[in-house]
Amino acid sequence: MDSNLKFDGTDEQFNEILFNSSLLISAIYKDDPLRYLNEKVISEKIKHNLGKVCVSQSFEQEDPQFKRNFFDFRFIVSKNDDFKRLIVAFKADENINDFLYDGQHMPHFDQINSRFRSSLYERTKSFPESYFLHKLNYQDYQVILTGYSLSGAIAAMATINIQGFTILPSISKKTLFIGFGCPYIAEMYFESETVKENQFLFIKNRNDLLVDLLDYLIDVVYFQQEMLKMNRQDILDFILQNMNDSNITFDNIFDVIFDRLSVRKPRNGTDEVFLFQFLESILKEINIDQKIKHACKKLTNCLNKDKFELIFSELYIKEKKNIIILDETHKLKVSDAILKKIEIDLRCFESFFQKIRQHSMENYFSNLQNNYFKSFINQTGSIVTEISHLKDFEISLVKSESSLIDIIVDPEKVQMYFILIFEPDNNSGFIIAARCSFGDNLFDLDYFRKVYENKYEVFIDRDLLIDKKGKLLYNSLKLILYSHFNKPIEMEFNLTLFANKI
Repeated sequence: MDSNLKFDGTDEQFNEILFNSSLLISAIYKDDPLRYLNEKVISEKIKHNLGKVCVSQSFEQEDPQFKRNFFDFRFIVSKNDDFKRLIVAFKADENINDFLYDGQHMPHFDQINSRFRSSLYERTKSFPESYFLHKLNYQDYQVILTGYSLSGAIAAMATINIQGFTILPSISKKTLFIGFGCPYIAEMYFESETVKENQFLFIKNRNDLLVDLLDYLIDVVYFQQEMLKMNRQDILDFILQNMNDSNITFDNIFDVIFDRLSVRKPRNGTDEVFLFQFLESILKEINIDQKIKHACKKLTNCLNKDKFELIFSELYIKEKKNIIILDETHKLKVSDAILKKIEIDLRCFESFFQKIRQHSMENYFSNLQNNYFKSFINQTGSIVTEISHLKDFEISLVKSESSLIDIIVDPEKVQMYFILIFEPDNNSGFIIAARCSFGDNLFDLDYFRKVYENKYEVFIDRDLLIDKKGKLLYNSLKLILYSHFNKPIEMEFNLTLFANKI
């Protein structure tokens, strides 16, 4: 992939990537993405090079905690073998509370020399990056990850993970992140040898006020606490500067410093709180005009002022890098100007509403259409009429060859060993969660691991399976395995065969 991408509409490789990324982002928000894509291709006479496509499971029926731990985002993958290109689009719940407040601090990740929202970084750990790394390292593929709004932040984190584990920097450059309307996600922009700015494209409508407001709130939560970056000298300086403060003693000095380092929500009754509530209310409804108007009016009533001015901290301005702006001519330009403050005239309600509305996915793609997508829509030549289903990630269990082979009981736990034969065997790594079912009881397996070859080890609390008299509570158990691209795989095992071992 050429690292010197041109944003003036003349770079056909970039235009193709941008267009295909937008198609996948549109599709991931539909109930049946593959059907939606095929209908759109035919009805709008679209020229594309998506190749084969698949979408991960959503597991809507599972309980919220289990779903959040393993399947808190959804993604769609397209694979084109002719172009040797993989594009992945992400969709996550637009939950600003999780996006902003994910712990007491922004943890530092040594591999990329930066601090990130920990919940975003943690959520991508269930993403099957090994598949994409293999394509990058050994099959000369390009990998493009993309997302819209807060989902773009998830895609950016997945990109960082992939780039952090590639073998060579030259291979890392075959990855590209494109975020549409994606807010600021890091303390510093990826200051490592393998992660370069030109591989991370943050595309923002110039009048997208929602991204600016999100950036400001992130600044309030993280960057306006200057002591977040305290080192040893900073701590000494703080002690010297506050040595006459009667509220600070030798006993509580480190508690005070820790409190300054902690991430806190804005104070009740402040403009930031009203702003926080406003963003929470509209992110999920950004494509519904009436709900946006209602939220905008509610915010203006809460603020009770004619003008709204938000000033960014010096630390935030210092750390922020260039963003690619989609301007009034619908062309992409790298912005050299750093936003220092946001000024909103609340007397002009329609202008305020339209600037919020610019964040909608519909506006981003319509603004790009004239300069970047024109050559791909309403084509009269040969068009691929069907996008086929990509099966690379799918896996099945060969039940005739799978079995429970041993049970070991001790005073606290039951240790079980299973032989599980998967087809294809290489895809067994895509199993990311497991549960056991005893009768009507369902238990998450915190410990489910492959010991060697096809042998798997499971630990279960003793009292879940054996009563106080040492008798089996159940005659059988059901093992349920989850992967992103399969419906749950279930298999039942007979426990009575091992009664003599209990």
